[in-house]
Amino acid sequence: MGLERERTVAYLSGRARGKPGFGDFVIVNERLAVDAWQGTEASFAVIAALARDAEGYVAVARSDLTIPQALKGQAVGTQVGSTSAWFLGEYLRAHGLSEVDVAVKPVAPELMPTANPDVDAIAAFFLREPHATRVLTTHGSRMHRLATAKGYAAGYLLVGTWQEYLRSHPGVAERLLRAIEKGRRYAEAHPAEVIRFSRSMFSMTDTTLIEADYATNERVVGLDRVTLEDFQKLSRWCVGGR
Repeated sequence: MGLERERTVAYLSGRARGKPGFGDFVIVNERLAVDAWQGTEASFAVIAALARDAEGYVAVARSDLTIPQALKGQAVGTQVGSTSAWFLGEYLRAHGLSEVDVAVKPVAPELMPTANPDVDAIAAFFLREPHATRVLTTHGSRMHRLATAKGYAAGYLLVGTWQEYLRSHPGVAERLLRAIEKGRRYAEAHPAEVIRFSRSMFSMTDTTLIEADYATNERVVGLDRVTLEDFQKLSRWCVGGR
């Protein structure tokens, strides 16, 4: 995760200095957007949120841990530096705790379903779907869904570009966003067609994950107050929450 982020920011920094290799508009998540803005000395700017997902981020805990305060002093597995880790921080702070009150264990999401809470002494996982469902399937009644990130944090799909591009190409970003909004409205009215397209595009026979992702993601195409508040929380977490 860290190496991938560093490479992306390096590419964005190069593009901001006029080097080839990246498009005029770039799709990033919320963490990469912050890093890109910092790494390009504010040359990079987010122009719209395209989608956000809070319910796709899940806290899974041992069945005996049923309240947030029960996590105090426990080991919690998450992917450090990720949206899941941000969710962990916001969840703890909302209930009078912080990361210093738990033992944060760096665990890759794909390894969490195979981790043994008893042997590895990990009491809870904060992770992204479909890994949360896989943890619950693997461990059965020993684990339960403690919370989702709704009300605490959200993962974002954002579109960004460069300040210089906006100045030298007036109106292009606005036309792009109008076209995306037109597509969003069409997709919203024709969900079955979206699933058929996904099956063909990605050569999939089982579209369960696509359907789940489509159901939990909120399409935005803009910058609203929720986005502003989420990024204010994210900036505070980036400064002192890890």
